[in-house]
Amino acid sequence: MVSPEAFCGQIAGISGFRGSGGTRLPVLVASGAHEVVIHAYATYAMSQRLPDAKVVLYSDAGHGSLFQHPEPLAYEVNEFLGR
Repeated sequence: MVSPEAFCGQIAGISGFRGSGGTRLPVLVASGAHEVVIHAYATYAMSQRLPDAKVVLYSDAGHGSLFQHPEPLAYEVNEFLGR
């Protein structure tokens, strides 16, 4: 369970995001389709504002997607860092 304070802090950070912020670095965005803190569509929308983003979305995962799919995510991270 996410505390109200943590939730508000995350929403403030998400709300403050207004595009790439000048970054031209590649960004890997990984999440679960059943994420309860940041909806999967918001993850996708954020990736569309970044000039060089890759999205990895696990259809059967939630907030703990990195723990639900550690091997596939590790593969994606290694591929991303090796490009």
